[in-house]
Amino acid sequence: MSKVRKAYHGLQRLLKFSPWILKILYFNFHYFPFKQAVKLPVLLRKPHFIKLKGKVIIDNPKIRFGMITMGKLVNTCNPDSGIILDLDGMLIFKGEAIFANNSAIMIQDDGIITLGSHMDCAGQIKCAKRIEFGDDCVLAYNSMVMDSDWHALTDVVSGKLVKKTAPVKIGNNNFISFNCLVTKGTVTPDFCTFTYNSHLCKKYDVEPYSLLGGNPCKLLDEGYYYDRNNN
Repeated sequence: MSKVRKAYHGLQRLLKFSPWILKILYFNFHYFPFKQAVKLPVLLRKPHFIKLKGKVIIDNPKIRFGMITMGKLVNTCNPDSGIILDLDGMLIFKGEAIFANNSAIMIQDDGIITLGSHMDCAGQIKCAKRIEFGDDCVLAYNSMVMDSDWHALTDVVSGKLVKKTAPVKIGNNNFISFNCLVTKGTVTPDFCTFTYNSHLCKKYDVEPYSLLGGNPCKLLDEGYYYDRNNN
């Protein structure tokens, strides 16, 4: 009976994504081996495909239907614009993930984004080389993570273009609040919380359970963390 109930709920869920079923089928069978693709592990709502190159990998032994949802209507105060996907590099999922409405992922040719299990993203991620999130991370709405300057500057002496890139590594159970900017070279410990409108721009040598915020970001307090199971 439980299998019948599970199949029924799965069908109900799929029907909610029926307007985008062709894009869902294309995405899954384009990126995953057949045995994974038939389970439809990725569901898409209002997807906007800019490029679908590179690779998408689910690095988890338990592949199941709808374990990754992209474009889900979560934030009703944000535009109901689904998700933008501009993929040239590699996107690795370690487990379940939810990308909310008005989110985006952009990866250049040599870029690799690794997302830990239970990723919850309502922002934008732009990767030139390397961006990594640990498990149980939250990137709130209107926040952006990027590992590059993107626009090069010209050195007035040499005439050379200067553009810097440095890896970004976010620890486990980090909560990055809304309107935050995470730039190249950011490294955070586990169990950190960042207040809204913060600019993360370096390696933060703080203890776990730290509360940080500001522009530039600095330690505000200790002894706190975001418990997603108690919110």
